[in-house]
Amino acid sequence: MKKADHRSQHERWALLRFAVVSQLLAAPPPKGELRAELEKLATREWPHPITGLPVRFGVSTIERWLRLARKERQDPVRVLRRKVRTDRGAQGSLSLAIRQALRAQYAGHMSWSTALHHENLCALAQQHPELAPVPSYSTIRRFLKAQGLHKRRRLSSRRTAGVERAEARLADREVRSYEAEYVGGLLHWDAHHGSLKIITPRAEWVRPVLFGVIDDRSRLVCHLQWYRAENAENVAHGLSQAMMKRGLPRSGLSDNGSAGLRDVQVGVLSRPQAGMADFYREMGELFGVELHPHNRYNGAKLLRTRWQGHIDASLCRPVLIADEGQEMQLAVLNELRLLCSARLDSHLLLTVVLAGDQRLIERFRAEELLPLGSRMRVRLALERNTPEELQACLRHALQKAGATKLMTPELIATLSDHAQGNMRTLMNMAGELLALAAQREAQQIDEKLFFDLFNTPSPTQAKVAARRR
Repeated sequence: MKKADHRSQHERWALLRFAVVSQLLAAPPPKGELRAELEKLATREWPHPITGLPVRFGVSTIERWLRLARKERQDPVRVLRRKVRTDRGAQGSLSLAIRQALRAQYAGHMSWSTALHHENLCALAQQHPELAPVPSYSTIRRFLKAQGLHKRRRLSSRRTAGVERAEARLADREVRSYEAEYVGGLLHWDAHHGSLKIITPRAEWVRPVLFGVIDDRSRLVCHLQWYRAENAENVAHGLSQAMMKRGLPRSGLSDNGSAGLRDVQVGVLSRPQAGMADFYREMGELFGVELHPHNRYNGAKLLRTRWQGHIDASLCRPVLIADEGQEMQLAVLNELRLLCSARLDSHLLLTVVLAGDQRLIERFRAEELLPLGSRMRVRLALERNTPEELQACLRHALQKAGATKLMTPELIATLSDHAQGNMRTLMNMAGELLALAAQREAQQIDEKLFFDLFNTPSPTQAKVAARRR
């Protein structure tokens, strides 16, 4: 079976020419016999580098190849390749005026075909004699293709500001087929309204909605279901069904549909240690309500009315996130407990997420915060990470950085054992090691560098070092 030759045509021709003159380069003939040797080579038949058929070359041709090869001392094969034309890609038949006219036509009409550009250029040349003579259709086609001026589909026949912004965005950005690199990295969900109406058991005509969830990489449909309406409740149900079938994705993507999920308000307290007056000021800024700290009754009423209106519109409660919750004052926590519920604690108006360290858990055991602690629906206490989890995290970071072999396996295990289960400590130690390795210009970080950096000297060694100073 004949093996496929993946070399280019220019490379094949260069190797053939070198094979023809290589004998004269390796063993130069005596003075006065070069002409006879060239005539002998001219009578021989050589396999054509492309077709394989026998071919002969003239004496002057072989002599020119020999002269070029003798002048080149580094790579004689390279100089025997076909010489690239100096006017390659220049298209001399296109004048500067024609190029500017074509670019102006394309800027105004990106959806035109090449034939339409050629016809309009001919009509334009009749009005402007400086554009004559007009190049042929094939010349214009090659110019448009070389410049990347391809035909583009119009987004809309109406020339509105939104259409112009969308076309400018598509022209400036690259549009890829997939948003995610791996399967399970991104779930995309959307709803499609049916073309026919159906009648319900209550004799009401409704237009059903088909809700679907698809994996953006594998194009696998995770869940597909018909609903009577597109609202937040049905979207949440469809997403939960998809995640129970295919697992939790890394991220999700959806358009601004009418399900109301786009209207979910999420507020983050920036100063959890603030007093009651500053707390009400920040709550007013977060949820768009003008509050006065001296009138807490009216402020609480406005906030609860705003939250209830949001629930009625989107079927989702607004969310308040308070980081460093252990720093919040006791009066603020109790005030937040009373604000979040209505109708004798039977109706929740606000979802509060409190995040903090171990001191937050201890505060809820106090007698003053027992009412608030009893209303906690979900509690998630994060324990220390195991060494295996820390090693997996560090390997993942090295893989994303494109340096999987930067650290030895022994060093990764040592760092995970000395990080005390803390992810932040692990990354800080790895960052210090990386800085020291860059200072020493080390190719790989190993345990020796770790002990040089983090080895604590004994008291005797410290005294000796102090005396030396």
